[in-house]
Amino acid sequence: MAVMGGPAQNPWGSSVAMSIVSLGLIPPIDPKAPGGLFSLADPDTVRELLARAGFEDIRIDQMEFHLRFSDFDDYWTFVREFAGAVAILLRSFSDEQHAAVREATERATEPFRTSDGYDLPGLSVNALAS
Repeated sequence: MAVMGGPAQNPWGSSVAMSIVSLGLIPPIDPKAPGGLFSLADPDTVRELLARAGFEDIRIDQMEFHLRFSDFDDYWTFVREFAGAVAILLRSFSDEQHAAVREATERATEPFRTSDGYDLPGLSVNALAS
């Protein structure tokens, strides 16, 4: 099983939602809320859930990864087309709101801009259990 680490370790997945919240378009999000991208970010929670499910031999590893994009437009296309709940939420906004979120997200991801585009880090929590 693999799940995402926390929002701070996954700016590729948290930057847009934080931009939406900062603009006041939705209330703050509890990253640990059930069903959310980061709901199982804590390795101890994953271990506890697997133990309660009857697994005894549980191994948890965290793995860094990077999502690379040629430019911000490439990243924004990824967000709009593949980013699950955030993509659905973006479709509900007016053109003005959408543009504001895009601009705020571009500012938020600026630290990850490189000479080759964007290099957005991530962290997954991986569990192997039997």
